[in-house]
Amino acid sequence: MAQESIWRGNPLRISPFQRAPGRPGRPASVSIRIRRLSLILMLATLAVLAVSLLAGQEPFDYFRNSWNVIGLKDYERGTRITPDNQLLLAGKDRVTISVGNPPTPLSRRQTKTLLEGWLPIVLVTTSAGDVRYELLFWVTPLPAAADRERAFAWPTNGGNYLNWIGINVKNTGSRKAPARVQFKRWTAKEDYTKVAESPPEKPEDLLSRQASVQEFSWNLSPGEVKEGHVNFPFFPIGSSDAFLKEDPNVWLKNTVDFWKSLMTRAARISVPCRKATEAFLASHVCQLLALDHGEIHGGEGFYDVFYIRDGAYQVMEFEEAGLLEEARRVLDSYLSHQRPDGRFESQQGQFDANGQAVWVLWQYYKITGDRKWLAECGNTTRSREIGNGWRRSIPGCKKLRTGQSQPGAKRRPTRPFRDCFRPRLPTANIFGKEKTISSGTISGT
Repeated sequence: MAQESIWRGNPLRISPFQRAPGRPGRPASVSIRIRRLSLILMLATLAVLAVSLLAGQEPFDYFRNSWNVIGLKDYERGTRITPDNQLLLAGKDRVTISVGNPPTPLSRRQTKTLLEGWLPIVLVTTSAGDVRYELLFWVTPLPAAADRERAFAWPTNGGNYLNWIGINVKNTGSRKAPARVQFKRWTAKEDYTKVAESPPEKPEDLLSRQASVQEFSWNLSPGEVKEGHVNFPFFPIGSSDAFLKEDPNVWLKNTVDFWKSLMTRAARISVPCRKATEAFLASHVCQLLALDHGEIHGGEGFYDVFYIRDGAYQVMEFEEAGLLEEARRVLDSYLSHQRPDGRFESQQGQFDANGQAVWVLWQYYKITGDRKWLAECGNTTRSREIGNGWRRSIPGCKKLRTGQSQPGAKRRPTRPFRDCFRPRLPTANIFGKEKTISSGTISGT
């Protein structure tokens, strides 16, 4: 009779553990030992696979030195969360969080994750004994904002906002256990870290203030759950106790609704890898948080200034994501950073970004087809002669400017020095005659 292998659907005519007629075989005891060893190896392999699958469900962070930021679109400042899970507020203020009995500060051991994998709402989970602590960090406008919905998208209260921390604790043990959470806002003598080109603080925010401590403590029965919340304005104000009366669930829902509504305007791309899809959405959020009153910055709280070169690719991200309203507003930053000689500059002495400045303006037209906007930026007047036989055209619009010769400068029949940094791109007869767009001029023939 045919004997079936342990691998289903593969009948074997001869058992690998029996002696076949006319063939050399092994003693039965040796065959049994081999079969047992095979089963053990197979079970060990399955155990490793199971552990790998379970590990994939553990909190995951791409970064070893994990910084994060929570904030609002177009606000000048954002709240950075340090690798050891402190909140950095205005001036040198920090919020340190401690849990357990006695309270122990959070550290780098706790992994940060984002709500739904992409929202600017940070979740940190830790345990002390049998008690499990979940902390949720997010940002909203101040409750005093007249138009709360608008305040999520644009600063309406002088740029101040409210940091929220939600608390959920659960006793996972079989006996009563104490639970304790402590929040301390204090002013450090030194900055947490030296951050390149971080925005200046207001003088009143640099003054030391007395530390404030808020604490929760419970004695939890097995399986019992308790919740709480605290909030801290980014810039300190006289009295913020009234904010504690606000419902955190309402403000959390408002935050989620705002960001999800904003993403409905963006391109939708989904791939089989869930983390990749979430990272794509998180990249949109990252760029939106880097907006300051419509100007795109290199980061929020770090490299927090406008860079012509870097910004060009950030604008392209907006354009390809379908966030054209944000992209259009950023272009005003480029036009306002053009010098009287026609060159674009965001950092003094910068010569490596002029091409990107012209490219980003032209790229916006290519993607949107907005002829009215292009005409507004590149309208020209009659050409006039500059130098020996060179003809230039002077823009008639108030935004793009032509380069001007210095009074008394020696004129040569070669291109001026500034033209070395003036890339030129054809406009393909958009306005009925061939023209050329450059940094500072559009020349018509």
